[in-house]
Amino acid sequence: MDEKNYDKVQEESDPKVKRLYWNIAFGLQDVDGLKPSKYMK
Repeated sequence: MDEKNYDKVQEESDPKVKRLYWNIAFGLQDVDGLKPSKYMK
């Protein structure tokens, strides 16, 4: 079996981009009828 090489992902430091990523994640959860907790928000 071949070894897979993965690139290390750098954490995004821009708050606007982080907010966008969280909003996308919440939207994907909403598609499945799931809601984030108050603590998460």
